[in-house]
Amino acid sequence: MENIEINQELKLDIDINIIPKWKQIIIEFIKSKVESGSKLSFIHTPKCAGTYAAKYLELNKINNKQHNRANKRDGYTFTIIRDPIDRYESLLNYRLSRKKLGKDWPRRLKHALHNENIMLDQIVENMTKREIKNFTPYNTLRYWVKGVHLVLTIEEFLPFMKMMGYNINKVFERENVSKKTRGKLNEKNRERIKSIYIRDYEVYNYWTKKDKEEKVDENLENIV
Repeated sequence: MENIEINQELKLDIDINIIPKWKQIIIEFIKSKVESGSKLSFIHTPKCAGTYAAKYLELNKINNKQHNRANKRDGYTFTIIRDPIDRYESLLNYRLSRKKLGKDWPRRLKHALHNENIMLDQIVENMTKREIKNFTPYNTLRYWVKGVHLVLTIEEFLPFMKMMGYNINKVFERENVSKKTRGKLNEKNRERIKSIYIRDYEVYNYWTKKDKEEKVDENLENIV
């Protein structure tokens, strides 16, 4: 589905208080640095709405590193993540919606592409742990957040842009949204994926806390 631009003012009320206070402190710090001339870069974590975010980044001339990890030359960096199980379901649904599955898809399961009666559960049940983790450039959340200063959810993205003072007056529709024609994973398979990506849940839970007891380090050295 192509991205559609709607040339109208954003009618939604963007509430910055969706973002926890401890994270707002980080954003204010980054904003002050960017206003003083520091670079801001976005790291696109696959299957986390990065294609949608990219339209606002382009509108505001923010550096988009695509599927490349952060390094010191990127200035201050941010990314978007989501629940690891939802992310994995999205990956499978996306792959199954394409004309070709890719070389990293298990050969013995390639027949699933043209048989929509084969559900996600059947696919995951027939995949080894190695095959589940073998997709590229997918990788783990831990891989993508390494060296990143700020991690957001998609719900926090526009409030973040508003806090930073960027233009969000255009409405963009989501693109590359995976069609969920193969159902959702059952509890057994969800637990299996969770156990495989347990370290990703540590990352996700850390960055989605509503409150944080420890003091936010304003020099950003100890945030990640």
